[in-house]
Amino acid sequence: MRNLIIEKGGKLLDQGYGIDKKKYVKNIHGGHLFESTCEIAENVTLRDVFLLIRKILPYDEWGRVFGCHYMELVETGLKKIKLEESDNDISYLELSWCPLDITNEDDSYEQSLMFYGKGKTESFAIEFSEPYYLSQFNVKINNMQKIYEYKNKKPEMKTICEFKRIPTLFDVVWAILYELTFFGSQENRVKELKKLQKAVEEIDCKLLTLDEVLEDFKKVGKK
Repeated sequence: MRNLIIEKGGKLLDQGYGIDKKKYVKNIHGGHLFESTCEIAENVTLRDVFLLIRKILPYDEWGRVFGCHYMELVETGLKKIKLEESDNDISYLELSWCPLDITNEDDSYEQSLMFYGKGKTESFAIEFSEPYYLSQFNVKINNMQKIYEYKNKKPEMKTICEFKRIPTLFDVVWAILYELTFFGSQENRVKELKKLQKAVEEIDCKLLTLDEVLEDFKKVGKK
């Protein structure tokens, strides 16, 4: 099986079927997308991936495959805007496999890659994030696939086995585009973000001390 490596500058190295047949891909075809394993070189950022997508996946040829908003996402992510400092402790962006639950026969979506931000101890959803902000972070692939089952039908998951699973180029591109175009166009993403922010602001929340809580209980008891 041929292996592809995404490199800096949006280059796609084709290692062919032998070490002596290395070359860079200029015109992509179905074999590259669906029949080749894919790796990401060290220090490759999301910007590099955007450059690759713009270069080898023109919208007029691949729009029906990846949706009508992916090129808008790519162009937004490649804007030359002064990058802001990270305020949520994202260290890098990670692609990893959804764990497979063998007790659920109808969860085909679990066989896909997830794309999210990674911190030192936490993971972050990134579908609301500005593409040009995310473009500064390195992208890494976690190739470990876990298979588990629910133990005695309880929430605890029992891992049955783990193994290394190398994604295809389609797996990688699809996971990134799916996550970052989850709300469709960039305009709609901003609208949904504002709706969420407004909903959070409308939540009237007051922190009470233990003495205040006990006092409220006393008032209720007197009624």
